[in-house]
Amino acid sequence: MGRVYLIPVASPLHDPQAVNEVLNQYVGALGKHVDKVSKIVTSEGELSNVGVTGEDLALVAVLTGGSENLIVRVSDLAGYTVLLPHKTMNSLPASLEAYATLTASGKRSSLIVEWPPSGKVLDFINAWRAASRLSSLKLGLIGEPSPWLTYSSGTEVESRLKELFSNMEFVRVDLEKLYEEAGRVPDSEVPSLVENVFRGATRSSVAREELVKPLKIYLALKSIISSYGLDAITIRCFDVIKELKTTACLPLALLNSEGFTAGCEGDLPAVVTMYLASKLSNAPVFMGNLAWAEGNEVLMAHCTIALKLTSAYELKTHFESGLGVGIAGLIPEGSRVTMARLDPITKTLRFAVGTVTSGVPSSTQHCRTQVRIRLDADSKNLTEHPIGNHYVLAFKDISDRLRYVAEILGLAAD
Repeated sequence: MGRVYLIPVASPLHDPQAVNEVLNQYVGALGKHVDKVSKIVTSEGELSNVGVTGEDLALVAVLTGGSENLIVRVSDLAGYTVLLPHKTMNSLPASLEAYATLTASGKRSSLIVEWPPSGKVLDFINAWRAASRLSSLKLGLIGEPSPWLTYSSGTEVESRLKELFSNMEFVRVDLEKLYEEAGRVPDSEVPSLVENVFRGATRSSVAREELVKPLKIYLALKSIISSYGLDAITIRCFDVIKELKTTACLPLALLNSEGFTAGCEGDLPAVVTMYLASKLSNAPVFMGNLAWAEGNEVLMAHCTIALKLTSAYELKTHFESGLGVGIAGLIPEGSRVTMARLDPITKTLRFAVGTVTSGVPSSTQHCRTQVRIRLDADSKNLTEHPIGNHYVLAFKDISDRLRYVAEILGLAAD
């Protein structure tokens, strides 16, 4: 992943004392959040000493007017350029002139008007780092995507993801490998895990012994993740039910609780969105079916959720099969959340913010974890312009960061 540079630029004709006073404010606000702060650049020749490359983000502290050509030159060197003006010394006029040049020439760039630099700029840095991680993501497909994912899988989805993230790698691992690894797990490694999960549940309608198989799958997945050096996985989970008469719901709940992104059904756009949203929120996220949407009310449901996200959880069987172990997680009412999904086909990043109105599973005809949300806007976009059945739920408002990600990647923010 590239580095984040803070590059101050100024005209050779400037008041050194005034410029240094402003520069100190930039450094005080951003210094600990960037990888390198360069010396003040007043000529193109000085840029050769900065070291910024096409892999890097350049935050340009526009100290004075007359620095437009320097800004343009920085953008020639950096992978992405963000102009940060301040309130005096013709900083904003120079930024506007240079930014107009950059946008007209198609340079990857943004202008953030915020003084002193704080939340907006920090959100952008977070977004850029998360997007950069996606570019080199090593994603494990444990089995092929589920056959009902008619829109969310296939060669076009993979090729479009590769267009967006050139170094993203898809690592295919046959389900037989998972079964073999699970079969090698010694019985002695499981009892303590069984007790921890069982004791953590408020209730269980499944017997203790039903936890043994899924916990062996969990340990097998950890072994595969380690041996292949994977950053995230998605699994063809319904075939596991046929073969082992249990589910991957509990293994995925544990992996996500540990901060490792693990998605269901081989839905590549969903697991990529999970990885992105977890990095932006610095926490696990929930992947679920959009089970209902009407007005501004939506219901998301699935049989797995990171245990860390719940205030309590019950152990039940998997909804469709009645087998294995599903997680009925309880989510605190009033939690602010962001729904999101990346669609590589339309090059869209869709997101909506809302509030949890009920996180208590109440229906026997839905997947076990059920989260009811009142969106800040109408939900009709979700149903009138569908981009897949799974959405990702982050348990904080990350909409500004997602908007910046869309800007960085050239996606439509929907």
